[in-house]
Amino acid sequence: MLDIQKTAIAKLINALDGAGADYKIILPDGTEYGTLETKPVKVKKPKGSRASPYPRGELHNYVQPFLADVPVGGVAAIPYDKYPGPLLAARCYSAGFDSWGKGNVMGSRNDKTKTVEIMRLG
Repeated sequence: MLDIQKTAIAKLINALDGAGADYKIILPDGTEYGTLETKPVKVKKPKGSRASPYPRGELHNYVQPFLADVPVGGVAAIPYDKYPGPLLAARCYSAGFDSWGKGNVMGSRNDKTKTVEIMRLG
């Protein structure tokens, strides 16, 4: 941190203390000022950070034949087979989006029949 930044922070802290404000300042180096209680910061994992238990392309290769010839207004029912329903559903929605475009796919997971139902809207 540059000296000018340290000076600006010191002036800010003096002004806040003089005004009787409650505050908490945490600098990038971890130095804390003020007495206000804060919740710990949750660090979110970036999307897509989970490793798939399946080799790259396996789900795509399973789903694509079911969606290849679906006409507009048509529906495909993709059986779960060996894949967990939520993971397969996510891949089906993604494949429909990739194939037909945004807003042209609607899907539903049917746990009773163990299928993912995908409808092509446009």
